[in-house]
Amino acid sequence: MLNNRAGWIAILAMLSLSGCVSTAPVKIQSNAIDDVRLSATRCALNLKLVDSRPSVELGSIGFKEFQFQDYPSYLQRQLDRKFYATSDKATLEAHLLRAYIETNRSTLTFNVVIKLEGETPARIYRGDTTSTNFFNSQPELAAYMERATRELIEKIAVGENCPALKP
Repeated sequence: MLNNRAGWIAILAMLSLSGCVSTAPVKIQSNAIDDVRLSATRCALNLKLVDSRPSVELGSIGFKEFQFQDYPSYLQRQLDRKFYATSDKATLEAHLLRAYIETNRSTLTFNVVIKLEGETPARIYRGDTTSTNFFNSQPELAAYMERATRELIEKIAVGENCPALKP
């Protein structure tokens, strides 16, 4: 029985070299992820998205890296669908602190964390979703991102006194 890290790494390396374990990244294409369903009611809130993540990596599933290069652009598009700029409100910087997927045996969780900074004290908003992991497919992973992004926008809307969103 192997009980040291080096032994396990050696076994995993041998398996990956033998073709038993694929380590190719799971890449989400921009056309695989849909706009989140939001109510038609928009909210006057000046947001400027700033990508403040320590890394652009979105985590890994097993031995596969999870990649979606366009997440900040996708998030900005979703924010723009709900919030619109107006000259009578101060601009808030929406710092994207984290966007990542994590796995726990049979479940996956996607988290997105934003910090709003401006004239008032900073506020943190988190959107997340957890569900059973079935296939690690591109559509399944995109759905996690969509649900977590929707939850984030709902929390921002409520926290910033905007009209409620409808499913």
